Amino acid sequence: MQWLSLISVRRPVFATVMMLMLIVVGLVGYNALGYDKYPKVDFPIVLVVTPYPGASPLAVEADITKEIEEAVNTISGLENLTSTSTEGVSLVVAQFTLESDVDRAANDVN
Repeated sequence: MQWLSLISVRRPVFATVMMLMLIVVGLVGYNALGYDKYPKVDFPIVLVVTPYPGASPLAVEADITKEIEEAVNTISGLENLTSTSTEGVSLVVAQFTLESDVDRAANDVN
């Protein structure tokens, strides 16, 4: 490091120009840096839709939705699990972590 001090003392203009060049290169590099406020992210989500014709929402929840939730809840990488039971249809939405492979998650749910 002694050589840097020696050059800066002997040639102050050269040292100043070198510092300014480093600053300019840093600013140009920073402005050219690509970033996105809202990047396109595909969340790994698996939907399980199960029809149960003629059943009430309570029956769908008790017979179908709870069983599916218990089975899907054991899969690794699961981040969020929501379900909706309506007349004759059960909908279970399983959202996995971003690192999870959606095809592998779908096979695990299957």
